[in-house]
Amino acid sequence: MKNGLPLYVRTCKQLAAALGVSAMTISRHNRKPDAPRPVRGRHNVAAWRKYLLAYGRVLDSKDPCLAALKRQLICKQIEKLDFSIRRDKAELVSLATVKAWGAELEGHVRKIVSELHQLAPALAGLSVAEIAERLKAKEQDILRRLYSLAQRP
Repeated sequence: MKNGLPLYVRTCKQLAAALGVSAMTISRHNRKPDAPRPVRGRHNVAAWRKYLLAYGRVLDSKDPCLAALKRQLICKQIEKLDFSIRRDKAELVSLATVKAWGAELEGHVRKIVSELHQLAPALAGLSVAEIAERLKAKEQDILRRLYSLAQRP
């Protein structure tokens, strides 16, 4: 091992893992005439690293820009997470607010439903068609009031 990398590996998959690239990248470059060839069934990791550096496929750990790039990437990831958190908080409502809305809604629904009992005596003695007409009107009134509750800010 040299610099934490093995000197030689047997398979393209091991080579890709050692260099931090995909096996597909190794496979694509392996078809090129200037790619390092295996010697006695073993791939030279250092030769492949040098080859891929020339193609810009791996970053040189000695490159001073690498640390700056990593810092920049981390900052961008933090920015993205902060944005997501701010957006999610804007969409969320506190539990106390939801409970208050639920209690308010329950009161309105109880009031509307309790009015149905008051409608029953008024329907006595009417024909079936008149009862149906009044119930339909009451239904429309109840739905209108419930929809107005749903439209509140």
